[in-house]
Amino acid sequence: MSLATGLDVLSNDSGWPTTEELQSKLTRKIREYMSNGAFTVMVAPTSTGKTYNGATTNWTELPHATGDEPVVHLHYSTDARDKAVRKSNAHDIDYHRLLGRGEACNTYSGDYDGVVNTPTGEPASEWMHKQMEESGNTLSKTHQYLEDYNDGDLPCCPCPSIEQWSDIPRDDDGDPAVDVVHAQHNFAYVPSLVQDVNMIWDELPSFKRSIGDRNNDDMTRAKFQDIVTAWLKKIDAPVKTWEMFVTMADDGLESLYEVLDDPPQIDPDWFIENDSAHTLAPALTKAMYRALNDEPGSHGRRSGYAVNELSRFDANDDDDFRYSRNRITVVVDNENRPQAYWDIPEMGNARSIICLDAWPSIHEWRMNIGDGIKFDTFIDDEAFTQWRVNERGLEVVQIGTGAKPASSDYAVTHNVDETAEKITLEMLRYKYGDDFESVISTNAMEPMVEQLVDGEEVMPRGSTKSNGAFSHHKFGYVTHSIDPGDDYVLDLLAARGLDAAPLTLCGPDCGGDECPVCEGNPERVGRAFEGPDADKAKKILDAVRKNSTAQAIGRYAREDDSPRALVFVRTSMIPDGMVDTTISTPTKYTEKQKAVVNYLRENPASSATEIVSVSGTHDSPQGVRQFLSTLMDVGLVNRGPSPQKSNEYLYMLDGDIPEDGYLDLTGI
Repeated sequence: MSLATGLDVLSNDSGWPTTEELQSKLTRKIREYMSNGAFTVMVAPTSTGKTYNGATTNWTELPHATGDEPVVHLHYSTDARDKAVRKSNAHDIDYHRLLGRGEACNTYSGDYDGVVNTPTGEPASEWMHKQMEESGNTLSKTHQYLEDYNDGDLPCCPCPSIEQWSDIPRDDDGDPAVDVVHAQHNFAYVPSLVQDVNMIWDELPSFKRSIGDRNNDDMTRAKFQDIVTAWLKKIDAPVKTWEMFVTMADDGLESLYEVLDDPPQIDPDWFIENDSAHTLAPALTKAMYRALNDEPGSHGRRSGYAVNELSRFDANDDDDFRYSRNRITVVVDNENRPQAYWDIPEMGNARSIICLDAWPSIHEWRMNIGDGIKFDTFIDDEAFTQWRVNERGLEVVQIGTGAKPASSDYAVTHNVDETAEKITLEMLRYKYGDDFESVISTNAMEPMVEQLVDGEEVMPRGSTKSNGAFSHHKFGYVTHSIDPGDDYVLDLLAARGLDAAPLTLCGPDCGGDECPVCEGNPERVGRAFEGPDADKAKKILDAVRKNSTAQAIGRYAREDDSPRALVFVRTSMIPDGMVDTTISTPTKYTEKQKAVVNYLRENPASSATEIVSVSGTHDSPQGVRQFLSTLMDVGLVNRGPSPQKSNEYLYMLDGDIPEDGYLDLTGI
């Protein structure tokens, strides 16, 4: 039965696909593209078998699809990886699970901090963490260096982090060792998991690293500058300070570029032993030079590209030039400050790449995988909607209109109506009782929502990917949209070689401090863009916002045994075809109306004449009756005849109704 309408769910006589049919169709598509060695993003809605296909197939028995090459299934998180592992187990699939550094190495996790020596005297776990997080060294190289420093022995040895690679992904004969290798996205940096394998990407990876001084930035600008200057000094470049590097790169100093393009051979241990070293330093510095020497777009950004060859120090038998390399793109702003870089593992040497995403963002997939990736779908919009409602059992109600972005403290303060949020939560709680169990909010709104809930679970948007915590909840609420901000969009535009800028009130001819329109403070016009690629900028922004909302909605009714779910969404940033009904925004009581409700709360079975006699309620009994008639229409008030007066009604609240207003759910 539909939770929104109360009507029976339609039978499948109308012809939309069943879940089993969709899963079977996706299976055929995956095998078809894999057999052709394609690089493809498949639009695969949640519950159509994204994880199931990769995890439950005897791939070694399908050489026509795999080309007798390994299948590597890459997941967004350890939870998603382990969920796939459980599926493989349940279907008797021969699999191998690759563990992350903290899972596999007890020295890294801190178990032996008191007995392992380090070059700096720091605890071993801290030293290893710095080597990998701050200097970009791999676990294998860091581990080997520390072994050598401790006379060739560590207490974790033979270490599972090393042993887990035995005969993976191929055995001694070069054949696939297992049906499927399960690992997280970052394992794509391991060349042997890319070279001639069939890669299945579950969810969009992100290889972007932000640079700045915000708390959530991946690298500070000071650290980036230290990395560049340390490399300039090491290779004895013509300039050796950040300031001179920026100036000479901007001028296009050829002698500087020549040494960056063909640096002298460096002992790999330097990348471990120098505090300011980073394994990406050669490529970051070269890409930064190219960015500074580039022409800015209307967005003020410039970008530069380089190939990193030093992330690993091994080679394969084929000596493929793409083996063990990453593709680096650096973006700088109009003040020559580095904004972000992408460190993308080379995947052009994979046999096939199958990417599975419910709501793919074209530009983000191409940025993080490669421009050669193609897009395909196996279900049209109408069939998807019918399947979602009638087969998956997921219905969506949009509350009001407008994007309602709330991704920062400023946006929460200025864009979020806390009273309206309170009304919405109280109304959903009032109507659905204990079956209303969960709320998904933007990260910035989470503290506010935590104060407003009454036992409901709260999930921030940043934790929704591959998260099944709400999969058995019947009623949920997704509030407001994320907004990645102009920087996110402009960085991606620059990295992709696209040109667009935020639309401001005074336009591209702003005269700065002398501008008669804005007087030096150009006002942003909504979230519009201008320039040759303005349409692409808008698509990037909308894709990020809508994909995030779709991810949140998709936390419900996602398992085979999930109940039907009804999700209320308070933003219009929702993909087309995902909204079944739209209702009005919450209505707030006026002060007089609130006084009426408060009086009835304390004095049930009161007449309009009694209510109006109380100061602050209403000016006339008729005004009270009209207001209470509205509350009766939305199911919050009941009335009955007065035993004393034949022409008088007595009113009472229908339970613990919201304090500050109501949300009209009568059509739901």
